[in-house]
Amino acid sequence: MALSVCRVIGLAQTLGVAWTVYEVAQAGVVSVRRRSFRPLMVEGVGQAGGWAAGVAGMKAGCKIGIVAGLKTGPGALVTGAIGAGIGGLVGYVAAGRLAERALPERKAGRREAVPAAV
Repeated sequence: MALSVCRVIGLAQTLGVAWTVYEVAQAGVVSVRRRSFRPLMVEGVGQAGGWAAGVAGMKAGCKIGIVAGLKTGPGALVTGAIGAGIGGLVGYVAAGRLAERALPERKAGRREAVPAAV
């Protein structure tokens, strides 16, 4: 069981890093098109905040999940893992929304992203 949990966590991290690379690359294209570093820097700030809030939410969610499942004994590990997943996702999404409100260029830059190849 522990090996499968580690694989799921590794897969989630790999997908997260791949998505981050894709979004930063799109911001880089917009930066080149505008001849400005600002879109790339704005995306970098948004990504850093998203990852930091995701980790913080994961830690908090894990603690809340473990406390919620404490009476079940071994089930506390399951509720902790569920809480960590939910907390991390909520933290990441909330940070992204805050970044789009604080830095409107981040949302505008995504609309201007490179069109898909036909």
